[in-house]
Amino acid sequence: DPYKAQKVKTAIENKISFYTVRFLQECFLSCQKRTEIHMLWFVVKGFKKGNDIYRYVSDEDVDFVLKANRNIKKEKHLYLGIVRFYKSGEVYIAVIKPKNRIVPLLANHFIQRFANQNFMIYDEVHNQALIQSQGKYRILYVESIEMPPITENEKQMQEMWKNFYDTVAIKERFNPKCRMNFMPKRLWSNLPEMREN
Repeated sequence: DPYKAQKVKTAIENKISFYTVRFLQECFLSCQKRTEIHMLWFVVKGFKKGNDIYRYVSDEDVDFVLKANRNIKKEKHLYLGIVRFYKSGEVYIAVIKPKNRIVPLLANHFIQRFANQNFMIYDEVHNQALIQSQGKYRILYVESIEMPPITENEKQMQEMWKNFYDTVAIKERFNPKCRMNFMPKRLWSNLPEMREN
């Protein structure tokens, strides 16, 4: 019910803070179990405590939503620097595997960055795709999707990138544990330089 939803949104803005609406929208993208119930109790307690609710870090619900929001922001930041596109025809395509539904949070960055290009970012874990075509974008949920094949030119580009990556690497300083700290292993399958030949 849009009317009731607007009333709740206005109440959150007035009784807690304007920032809290955005904060809760981000938390809602979390895929942790019981997120929604913790968010509900956060809001109920926030109506009583006001903006001071953020100080009650020993409260289970406050702690949960603060950690969920931090987790989502951390994952968003990670993916802003690691999304790799490949070209198929006139479209740039990227496949990602995030733990949370972060595609809506990535949208503005890539829409501004690729303002005049057609592209798609596909979240294969949550079956969500950000698609931009002719300056317009949409976020769609898809049951299944068949990715276009990589062109020969793109294969050559990826091979050159892998050769460059291997060439600039310092073998004496190779440290797999350190690499996994900065780039979790679950992300490697979408990186051309990390794939085996």
